Amino acid sequence: HTEHKLLENERIYRELFEDAPCGCQTISKDGVFIDINLAEQEMLGYKKEELVGKKKLEELIPSQEKNILSKQMISHATDSVL
Repeated sequence: HTEHKLLENERIYRELFEDAPCGCQTISKDGVFIDINLAEQEMLGYKKEELVGKKKLEELIPSQEKNILSKQMISHATDSVL
């Protein structure tokens, strides 16, 4: 029963991740892509095979946008903690 529930939860998570209309990715502590959904691939213009285990998210962001993104991430992290 426990194994069945675990498999069902994994299936639900996978469907949510893969079918999300917004871009979703999982990234390692050092910034390398672990997984990425189709919406994010389309936004970035890369295929999963080109990113997973090979590229870091920061390598794909134009330098002028890195500061904006960094500020947004810090703001979001601060809001989440409060």
